[in-house]
Amino acid sequence: MKMPGLTSLRFAILSTLLIGSVLASHGQGVLASGTISDIQEGPSLWLYSITLTDTGTSDIDSLWYAWTPDVGSHFYLPDTSAADISGQDGWTGTAVNKSIQFSDGTPLAPGDSVVLSYEADFSPTTLADAANSGLSVAYDGAVDASDPSPDFTVEAAPEPTSLALLGMTIAGLAAAGRRLKK
Repeated sequence: MKMPGLTSLRFAILSTLLIGSVLASHGQGVLASGTISDIQEGPSLWLYSITLTDTGTSDIDSLWYAWTPDVGSHFYLPDTSAADISGQDGWTGTAVNKSIQFSDGTPLAPGDSVVLSYEADFSPTTLADAANSGLSVAYDGAVDASDPSPDFTVEAAPEPTSLALLGMTIAGLAAAGRRLKK
């Protein structure tokens, strides 16, 4: 004997699970990471380069750098001096308050990276000291404040001289360890 409410209940449970999994997979598809490096171009002018990497399962079509809806005050660059905003593969950018929106380029496929850049008159120290200065979000479409990726921080890239110093230190410790063993 078939119970009349059981089929409706089963349908409701399956529908809820299906909708939940679709929403969860949509939110997990766009994931990104980034590093930023700088070159001083003049006494008070720096060129910043951001390497954006798609670490998710969906293409990235845009980046809102130094902005997120999740942490107040929402705009994190030290000031609004960003200029000459551009990127590889057709990516362009626009300064928005104390943040930058990058978009319009070739979509970034999972596992791929793109270099985006801007000039500013704030130093790397000032940028690093600004609260949440690298906090950002990426999108699988146009910049849309209602549907961003999870927040991620564009981290400072290690300087080549720091890496060389670390390598020399490790080599020195290894040589000292070999001498002690003898």
